[in-house]
Parts: sequence; C-alpha cells; structure tokens
Amino acid sequence: MKGLLIGTLLFFPLISFSHGTGASLERVVDGILIDIGYSPEEIEAGVKAQFDFNILKESTEDEVNFSDLWFRIIKDDKTFFAGGIHRPSIGLPTVAYIFPESGEYELSVRFQKDREVLTESTFILEVKENKENGESTPLGMVVVGLIGLIAGAILAIFVRRRN
Repeated sequence: MKGLLIGTLLFFPLISFSHGTGASLERVVDGILIDIGYSPEEIEAGVKAQFDFNILKESTEDEVNFSDLWFRIIKDDKTFFAGGIHRPSIGLPTVAYIFPESGEYELSVRFQKDREVLTESTFILEVKENKENGESTPLGMVVVGLIGLIAGAILAIFVRRRN
C-alpha cells in the first residue's frame, strides 16, 4: 500500500500535466505558448485521436490559469466539431475525436478565464488515409461471410449426393 502511494505521488505530475506520448502543435501568441498535445502521432481517418490543451508563459514555462476553452475542427469550410471544454480540477482538458475522412483540417482554439479571452490561434493538422481502408470494413466482412456460406452450401450438396 505504501509503495502504491509513493508511486502515485511520483507519477501524478506526469499524468496530470503533460501529454506524454504523441505529438503536439505549439505556437507562441503574445508571450503565451499554446500547446495542443495529440496522439497517436500520425492521425488517420476513422481512428480515434485524443487531444489535450494547455497554455504556458513563454518566458518561464509556468502554466497560465484558464477556466475553459473553445475548440473547433473545420475542413473545406465545413465545421465537424465546435464546443466549449471546461478545465477539470485535475489534469488537462481532453477531447477524443474520430476524423471521418483524410485531408487537411483547421483546428481553432481559444483559451478563456471566466469570460475573458486569454489567447487564441489556429493550427493545420494533416489527417492521413486509414492504412486498413477497405480491407476490414463491415461490408467486406459481410461479402466474405456470404461467400463462405455459399461455398459451404455447395459443398454440403455435393457431400449429400455422394452418399
């Protein structure tokens, strides 16, 4: 029990205040570093991606206190996601999202403290085509299943006729 407590205290800051694995989009705006961490490192259409959000003072890398943020995902002037996200009492605000198609997306983020805008920016994110595209789709599995049923029925007919 004591080991669990010590381990939790040692690793808690890593879990709560960083994105760990993956990549990040970063930009400095008026002395504030906007940091959007995401994983997996290569985002593919149809595969869940997770984003976390933070802002830091550029000069000291101390966290800037914010209460909430507004996050929007756009592609070709079509809004795929837009919403406000409240900062949790522990850790960073996170969003899980599945991009429906590959291509170049625009991610806009605005950090606020209460109703005051602290900083905002827009980033470009490239979403790759799914590597398994077409091979493991539900339609493909149905076709394979139907072929198996037909082949099994034909085999059963031949076996019965032989006996």
